[in-house]
Amino acid sequence: MSSIAASSGTEAPAEEFRWGWPVVLACFFTATFAWGFGFYGNSVYVAVLHDTRGWSLSLITGATTLYYLAGAVLLMYVHRAIEVLGPQLLLISGAVILGVATIGFTRSQAPWQRAP
Repeated sequence: MSSIAASSGTEAPAEEFRWGWPVVLACFFTATFAWGFGFYGNSVYVAVLHDTRGWSLSLITGATTLYYLAGAVLLMYVHRAIEVLGPQLLLISGAVILGVATIGFTRSQAPWQRAP
């Protein structure tokens, strides 16, 4: 317990902590899937695309680099999207886009379909 809470003589009600757990779980699952597909999954994607499609490693990893650079630029506008759409709608739409992109990624037949 913090010194501020101890000095005031009041403790937060138990319900207050229960309200935060759905948010914690939503953040946990969002991070798990986003990092799994978008960041750590690249080592799997690169090897499979190279083996099954015959694309060069530099082409595949170059598209991945372009993806990260585009994400870095778009990151500057996330706060505006949260203000306009709200965090819940933005999170849901991001999850849907990630799912659709993952399915489309598995069906790519040409290298230009891999780039963002």
